[in-house]
Amino acid sequence: MLDELLVFAGGFKGNAGLDAVDIFNTSSKTWSHAKMSTGRTLFAGAALGHIAIFGCGEGDGGGTADIYDARTGKVSTVKLGGGSRKKCAATAVTLAIDSNGTPTEGKILIAGGYKSVAVDVYDLKTGKWTLTKMSESHFYMASASAGPFSLFCGGLAPSGDTALCDIYDARGDGSWTTGNLTRAVREINAATATGTNGEQAAVFIGGGITTVFTSSADGSHTSWSHGNSTAGESPWCKFGAATSGDGGRFAVFAGGNGNAKRIEVFDAVRKTWAFAPHNLSLGREQVMGAGTSEWVGFAGGTIGSYNPTGYTSRVDLFHIEDLFPQH
Repeated sequence: MLDELLVFAGGFKGNAGLDAVDIFNTSSKTWSHAKMSTGRTLFAGAALGHIAIFGCGEGDGGGTADIYDARTGKVSTVKLGGGSRKKCAATAVTLAIDSNGTPTEGKILIAGGYKSVAVDVYDLKTGKWTLTKMSESHFYMASASAGPFSLFCGGLAPSGDTALCDIYDARGDGSWTTGNLTRAVREINAATATGTNGEQAAVFIGGGITTVFTSSADGSHTSWSHGNSTAGESPWCKFGAATSGDGGRFAVFAGGNGNAKRIEVFDAVRKTWAFAPHNLSLGREQVMGAGTSEWVGFAGGTIGSYNPTGYTSRVDLFHIEDLFPQH
């Protein structure tokens, strides 16, 4: 987010939720800390400009969102119009930037969750919230944005594992369409990467499949590609995802089921996949990722497959040049 910050929040510790917000400044290489209004697990977060929002979740915090402001270092709390739910998804879409490349208009969405179609939308320009709905409730879904579109794909619907993608057009008052992944996938993750001429790709992978939704910067041209086009060896289940590189060129995926260490990178300019020459220092699943223009970090996670033997506070930080030096 703004000022090249990596922000990590909440999560499980034993049977309790954490209220911690840990912020790493990639310029000064220092950490600072804040607190949410409540401990959060099974929640979602996204950042846009100077604002990061963490909302929904299990327990008392499921009907609220905490807003971290990088300019003040403070956290405020709002009640979500969509009510309490858990296992939601969140993403941000940029609609305009200033001469420094800082977002001036855009939206952060907290969407869906267990038995919920509600989507709470925060408008960066006005600071106001509105409420809208997806076509169907699904949770364990992944989210990413491309151009003016925010996509919420896969997961578990009332009918079972789903390939559904609910697509929100953030322009104006917002509108919805739908699409589909390559096939139904419950365990899935996603990141956004920027190619040539401002073209953006929302990259969804999991369960051995890949789906990429591509949009021009103005949303006038979109396309889908489907298949298994990753490097093909990573156990893409319970892994982390982040966007990094100048302009957000790279979608970076790491960790995963069975204490995986591998890091895989999608280059949106070359439209190619590659394994990074470095691995996570500690293999783990349910790791969280975040990225800046030069750095990418993967934090926390569980050690052990399906029956975790413990949690870790480990954070691996990589310069993107070291993960994808070929460019």
